[in-house]
Amino acid sequence: MKKVLSIILMLMCISFGSSAYDFMVDGLCYEINEYTPNQVSVTYENPLANSYYVSPGYSDINEQIQIPGKVVNNNITYNVYSVGYQAFWSCANLKYVNIQEGVRSIDSYSFDHCSGLKKIKLPTSIWYIGAYAFNHCTSLDSLILPKDIKSFNCYSLYTCSGLKILYSKIREPETVYNGGNVFSSQTKNTCVLYVPEGTREKYETAVIFRGFLHINEVKEYDINLDGVITAADVTCLYNYFLNGDNTFELFSDLNDDGVITSSDITMLYDILLGNK
Repeated sequence: MKKVLSIILMLMCISFGSSAYDFMVDGLCYEINEYTPNQVSVTYENPLANSYYVSPGYSDINEQIQIPGKVVNNNITYNVYSVGYQAFWSCANLKYVNIQEGVRSIDSYSFDHCSGLKKIKLPTSIWYIGAYAFNHCTSLDSLILPKDIKSFNCYSLYTCSGLKILYSKIREPETVYNGGNVFSSQTKNTCVLYVPEGTREKYETAVIFRGFLHINEVKEYDINLDGVITAADVTCLYNYFLNGDNTFELFSDLNDDGVITSSDITMLYDILLGNK
């Protein structure tokens, strides 16, 4: 009997102490894709994170993180394809996430129960958002959906009770796969959905977005949402850079590179001068 107990304890120690990832860089853990060795997914640190309600993805995570599109380990460069299954599950102190270009997928439960998450920047390369990906992200107040998203799985943004502004750049919402109950009725009743100019009717009938009570069209490059592109939009950008005024931050990334920089000002000047 003692021998059996000893074996069980040994196996438990091996299981609990085993690594859930292949390597770590700058505080983030990565798992190598066994079928595509040059690709990795961001994964959880804690071995028990994949046991629901047992342990958060990371024991100690910074309030602000950046997920790169590429990562180097032992002089090998890997493409970061996805934020993996339950990677940051229940990391309640995580507040700001910037996902860089190249990352294609936000897998199931990636940020589930990240109750402190306020802002997340999704790159234009994202095409898939998994089931329950942002479930219970109750502090998330605004979000941009990149134009090339092709699929939402079930309940991916369902219990984001604090979501007030959603800016979707998808031009053909009726073609996007709907896994079911992507948004709650509460979100559809209270959140303002901004959509590209000329697409409101499509959003009103698209299965995923049907039922949003507040749908407003946005003219391309119209940062302050007044319906015209003028010097006032340039002023909004300057106020963002010089005064930290983020009132129109959601609409200020004109070149869709995931960050607001002087190149956005240059683009706006070119538009006003008729060079674009």
